[in-house]
Amino acid sequence: EASGDPALVLVSKYVSIDKEINTFLPLLIQATERPFNATWNTLVSSGRISSGGDGTVGNLTNLPRHGTVRECFEPRPGFYYCSTDYDSAELRSIAQVNLDLFGHSVMAEELNNGFDVHLSFAASVLGIPYEQAVKNKKDPVLVEHRALGKVFNFGAIGGQKPKSLVEFAKGYG
Repeated sequence: EASGDPALVLVSKYVSIDKEINTFLPLLIQATERPFNATWNTLVSSGRISSGGDGTVGNLTNLPRHGTVRECFEPRPGFYYCSTDYDSAELRSIAQVNLDLFGHSVMAEELNNGFDVHLSFAASVLGIPYEQAVKNKKDPVLVEHRALGKVFNFGAIGGQKPKSLVEFAKGYG
C-alpha cells in the first residue's frame, strides 16, 4: 500500500478483505448458530493474551479497527458488554519482573513517574524531549510513532524477533 503503485494498493486491499473473510467470517457464521463463548490464551508469543472461540481462528482481542467485524458482536438479551483495560498492566508486570530479576528497569522508572511509555518510545525515535511529545501528542506523526511504540514494547517483551515484530507492526498500520 505504501508503494503508491495502483496494482499493489489494490492487492493490499484484497489481502485485508481476504484476512477478514478467512479469519472472522467462520466465527461470525458459527455465532449465528449458537452462542459464542470466547476462550482465552495467556501469554502467547507476543507476550500478550489472545482470545478465540472453540475451533475457530482469530484473535478477538485485536478485532479490526475498520470495517464491520466489531459491529457484528452483540450481547445476549439482558446482558451488557464492558471493556476493561488496566492502565499498562502487562507493561507494569514485565517492569516488575525486571526489577525482581535484575534490580533495574527503565520502564518501571517511567511508569512510576507517570510516563506514557509508548509516547516515550515515540519521542526517543523522533529525537525529541518527552515533554514536547506530551504537548504535541495529537500530532499525526506522534500518534503513528506511539502506535509503533506499542509494537516494540509489547512485542519485544514477548521475545519477538525482528521478522515477527514486522508482522506484528502491520496490525498497527
